[in-house]
Amino acid sequence: MYAAYPASEHPTLVHILQRLHGAQIKAEEQKNPAIADERIVDLSFEKGGLSLLAMGYIAFGGLTWKEAAFFYEGGTVFQLIDDLNDLAEDMADGVNTLWTRASMQGKPLDEPFNAMLHLQNAVTARLPENTAGFANQTLANRIYTGGFTALAMAGYFANEQRFTPGFREDMAGKVPLNYNLLRQLALKTGSSMREGFAFMNASGATA
Repeated sequence: MYAAYPASEHPTLVHILQRLHGAQIKAEEQKNPAIADERIVDLSFEKGGLSLLAMGYIAFGGLTWKEAAFFYEGGTVFQLIDDLNDLAEDMADGVNTLWTRASMQGKPLDEPFNAMLHLQNAVTARLPENTAGFANQTLANRIYTGGFTALAMAGYFANEQRFTPGFREDMAGKVPLNYNLLRQLALKTGSSMREGFAFMNASGATA
């Protein structure tokens, strides 16, 4: 890592990686049953935001403030989606996320899913500003929104029975494709993308 990006020339990357390492250590707090919901959100946002920010810096060799905002904000959303996809595993391991907490309290996932969509809408609204400096802004925006949609649908279908019947009926009515076919495609695509996100987290931990 530092052979390609000497620490003396890239102090910002060093700072990002140090903070990411610290965020991954602090994430152990999520195994505390008494952890507050606000703390869960803070830890998830920090870990996800810094993971994607580090990968963005490495990919581009440096970032403007707006580009950094694009990667950090996108990372917060993708961390929430990743946690949704990992719900069963996290419950087995005693990890508290917004999704496991709702499930352990016997609540449907409608509310946290809608909250995630609200956050996604806010991030998407800032895309034109934050990606304006990219060589291919349109492609960057499509990759982000396409990635979100694929992972969100994979997480939804993996936990479909944890949503209310009304929510599932509404989702089925919005699907432009054969519902069962979309389920198969989303689960397959989502699995591959999650492996990539896990690699990003691991890369930050070992950098």
